[in-house]
Amino acid sequence: MEDYKISRQLKKKPKTRPTERLGMCETKIYHVWRGIYCRCKDPNNKNYPKYGGRGITICEEWMDPRKFFAWSFLNGYTIDLKLDRIDNEKGYCPENCRWATEKQQQRNRRNNVVVEYNGDKHCISEWAEIAGISYSCLYGRLTAGWPMEKAMTVAPSYTNRKLSYGKWSH
Repeated sequence: MEDYKISRQLKKKPKTRPTERLGMCETKIYHVWRGIYCRCKDPNNKNYPKYGGRGITICEEWMDPRKFFAWSFLNGYTIDLKLDRIDNEKGYCPENCRWATEKQQQRNRRNNVVVEYNGDKHCISEWAEIAGISYSCLYGRLTAGWPMEKAMTVAPSYTNRKLSYGKWSH
């Protein structure tokens, strides 16, 4: 049995990549980096058209995963956070990335509807939270033609357990 263990260890290929030598290959942060790299650089990656195919790049500095790891640990990385690009039209670089919660990341998607009200811009779900009403209530009111001020300030009314939006008339 002991001979078997020794021969198996001898057959293992030497660790040649820097991340292998650091023992990082099996970590979440390595998989985050690898995902970024593949989405931006590998045309065979299924997500390449949404990233590298539309000009989203990974900066030269982060081509080295060790530098990405160092930036991450200096900028608030914890296992429960996700990497978020602040401007979704720009690439992955220290100036455009942050570690964010799932909620923050979902509010920073390029398919979100952003509404400006009183000089502030937020997605509808964030405005609903600010107003203290449900997303479905605010969304329903806006699609029914309510002005933003009224949609944000009128208390929801419930009829037969169903939310009533009603058309807005002046």
